[in-house]
Amino acid sequence: MTSTAPAWYTSALAHPPVRDDVHGAEVVTACRAWGPVDAPMIVLVHGGAAHAAWWDHVAPALAAGHRVVAPDLAGHGDSGRLPAYTLAAWSRQVVEVVRARRSSAPALLVGHSMGGIIAMLAAHELGDEVAALLMVDAEVPLDREGFVRPEWTSSPAPRTYPDRATILSRFRTLPADEGHPPYVVPHVAEHSVLQTPDGWTWKFDPAFFGHDRLGMDDLRPLDVPVTIVRGETGLVEPSLADLTARALGHPHTPVTIPGSGHHVPLDQPVALVATIALAARAWCPSVPRPEFSPVVDEGAR
Repeated sequence: MTSTAPAWYTSALAHPPVRDDVHGAEVVTACRAWGPVDAPMIVLVHGGAAHAAWWDHVAPALAAGHRVVAPDLAGHGDSGRLPAYTLAAWSRQVVEVVRARRSSAPALLVGHSMGGIIAMLAAHELGDEVAALLMVDAEVPLDREGFVRPEWTSSPAPRTYPDRATILSRFRTLPADEGHPPYVVPHVAEHSVLQTPDGWTWKFDPAFFGHDRLGMDDLRPLDVPVTIVRGETGLVEPSLADLTARALGHPHTPVTIPGSGHHVPLDQPVALVATIALAARAWCPSVPRPEFSPVVDEGAR
């Protein structure tokens, strides 16, 4: 963390999560959690090659009246690995987390990028156990072949680096994006690495890139409210966001986060908190507004 970090950011990191793992049928899911255990639940699902600590500066702002839980998907962060990775297996993890940790109130699911698709599949399974779904710059191509896997991911061997400083200096988001506030990146990078006998490497399993895909024709209507959130210059163009909303049975004007690329939790966390808080208050208006900043209070009204 650099000296340029604003007060809201340092305050958020001063409220670290507790570890609250869920032992599922296929894998142990490492979870980071904030807020009262018996409060209405918000589940934050990270994207591909990321991890739950991407939410460390976002979740505390929502935790005054919610139990906020961020799981590491299998093959990511501190969760276990699987012989093969599928969207269905990841969605089962989210279902297990909700059913293991939810209070009596239905849960609000928020997923970024690949995590948005996984949260959507989990919402289908959970039914009325879900209050609403937010898909944040979650790209669903027109067909399954629309996703192009980065060339370097074809190698089964993870990259290694000689020391921690070297690997941290090589941290980049995928897709590459230089628009993140500089104070956010060091914390996310520090939680992205792992020391092995062969050197330092990234926590995610490169094999996860071989997971199955969805296309627009695979989507089916959801019974719970859906909000499509996109970064202004992210992967989800307005026309694609509109198609996704219609395919899920909830046509609406997508929420566009100004000044953000694909990585909305890093690029514009204050605006994202406001968006999540607005959805949460619509679902549970008696819950206090987030403790974050005056900007968020205005956005949550």
